[in-house]
Amino acid sequence: METNEQNGKIAIVTGAGGGIGSALVKKLMENGVFCIMVDMHESPNSNLAGIIDQNKGAYFSVDLTDISGIDKFYDDISVKYDKIDFLFNVAGIGIYKKIGDLTIEDWNHSIDLNLTAPFYLTKKLIYLLQKSDTPVVFNIGSGMGVFPMAGRSAYCASKFGLRGLTLSLANEFKNDRIKFQLLTLGSVMTGFGAGGIDSRLGLQKTGKQYLTPESVSERILEATMDRNSPTEIKFYPEGYREENT
Repeated sequence: METNEQNGKIAIVTGAGGGIGSALVKKLMENGVFCIMVDMHESPNSNLAGIIDQNKGAYFSVDLTDISGIDKFYDDISVKYDKIDFLFNVAGIGIYKKIGDLTIEDWNHSIDLNLTAPFYLTKKLIYLLQKSDTPVVFNIGSGMGVFPMAGRSAYCASKFGLRGLTLSLANEFKNDRIKFQLLTLGSVMTGFGAGGIDSRLGLQKTGKQYLTPESVSERILEATMDRNSPTEIKFYPEGYREENT
């Protein structure tokens, strides 16, 4: 991606404070993209604050499980920005429980954040996206949206749903400028899900392979900037498919 081609572009990145989100924001910033960073925390972390200090981004604290919060976010940005070039739906939650232990709150939180939030953000932002010359809505999927896994019913349901949403919208807008894409990911070395990063580091020592946030963000950029790239991009570490089939 050439920096001069991306100057003046505006991206929304949800989950900007997480492992993949922060790596993606850094990549976008390095390539001249202004980032509207969305996260649940009241204040940006030190890395994101540095981007804001350089006038290369803006930060919004938004509870994406609250429709009224998304409405307010839209109202705030629609008076400040006349277009949006990229919407990266990165925010998500991984609640891994057997159905007997899964509460209705667990279920609702999973669906609200992993599926309803990307749907509603996309719906709200369609007008601003259509004002871009090269708009892209990029959703972060999961191998658990392809390979059903025991003990992860809420997470699998949300990611199967996100995959269906993205593929359906890609067809709905196939004659429009908006490109819809889904990155179907395997395991990534972040603190996401059960056990956090310490659990992953332990499993890595036993031979389990992980993608890095940096490699994921690079793959996202490659796909986003190539208008001929496929709707769904699958990116798994070595052995991932065998572990989950």
